[in-house]
Amino acid sequence: MDSLVSSASKVSLTLIAPHAGSRLAAGILSRHLNLSRAEATSRLTCAPSVLADAIPHAMGQELQSLLRALGLKVRLDDSTKPQSRDLSLQLTLAGRAERATRNVAAALGLPEETVSANLRRPGGLILPALCDESVAQMTGKLRRGRDLLTLLSDPETATYDIFPTMPLLPQPAAILSHHLRILGVTGDPLTGALAAGLDHRMRSHLLAHFEGLGLIAIDRAFQRYDLDLVSVSGWVTSDLADFLMSRTSVPRARFEVISPSCPLRIELALPHTAARQFRADYAALGLGTRLVLRGLSELGENPAG
Repeated sequence: MDSLVSSASKVSLTLIAPHAGSRLAAGILSRHLNLSRAEATSRLTCAPSVLADAIPHAMGQELQSLLRALGLKVRLDDSTKPQSRDLSLQLTLAGRAERATRNVAAALGLPEETVSANLRRPGGLILPALCDESVAQMTGKLRRGRDLLTLLSDPETATYDIFPTMPLLPQPAAILSHHLRILGVTGDPLTGALAAGLDHRMRSHLLAHFEGLGLIAIDRAFQRYDLDLVSVSGWVTSDLADFLMSRTSVPRARFEVISPSCPLRIELALPHTAARQFRADYAALGLGTRLVLRGLSELGENPAG
């Protein structure tokens, strides 16, 4: 028998992704929730974000229908359902890998070899679907040193990108490409993602449908990128050489032999948004760069170019 949701139950409404129709939606949100226009607009300007919490189920359904009609991606959740979050453990740049591995292995009760391998994977060692109490207990154990970075994300509202861990053969690559076109999903040539900007349902669908191709999906909140210098437009001026030397601490002569096959790493462990901004900033200086997802080379040849 179908379960019925009580009219007295409370729900929350979450904006999953920003949309051009948010300006029109501000009026709807303002009227239904008795908010000022400014507050309604503020809730709609960033995503993921909770638009309304603990509102009657009927109101939530009406708002969901109206906002979806404007093209907004929104999700309705039972407010009484315990929130679960994914926890990512990653090595800090200044951290000691061996000590961090020992500490994490002891805290989780896992073999050090397993912990070491997972800490170096794209996105780090991920502990999925933890309740708030478990998150607090785990981070309390692990934040005693400076060797480890702990990151949290809500899997229901997260944005995922899918990457290959090995070169794809022509036929499977063509089938995957055709399937992505049907779904309206595109890749990201800057990061090397084959499918970019996915919600958790689309991520799960693609991984299940193309199981065996060696694809991995990484939450953007957990992605970290290194930035390689691969080309220089024109001559390396004295000021530019001084700037690059300050970033890398390598001799000036090294910048005269930069190429895609002989790159120089100039930034480390950048979050997704910062990595794209750094790349644009360097391009404005006439410097060609390449983003490299940290940990991908641990799984196989890095296909991003």
